[in-house]
Amino acid sequence: MTPDTGYYDDDYNLHQSKQGDDAYWELVRLQDERARQQRLRGMTPQQRKNNPNAEPMGHFTGRCKRCGSNDLWDDNAHYGCNTCGAFLL
Repeated sequence: MTPDTGYYDDDYNLHQSKQGDDAYWELVRLQDERARQQRLRGMTPQQRKNNPNAEPMGHFTGRCKRCGSNDLWDDNAHYGCNTCGAFLL
């Protein structure tokens, strides 16, 4: 294995290692897409409108857990949503 790339030196092992890497990242991409589709199925129409990419919603995500909007206000004790008026602690 070469220290700079982490792949094997000979052509066969190099090809197999890169091919394995590609297969792994394709699997990760498919799992992310499945999770996104599952989030989309559980969203209300208002959440779909405010969050078309089905990004995670709720605490510490920057999106309202009620409507999915990223238009939030905050102060030193709590925060809320400018779109739906939710008051979140």
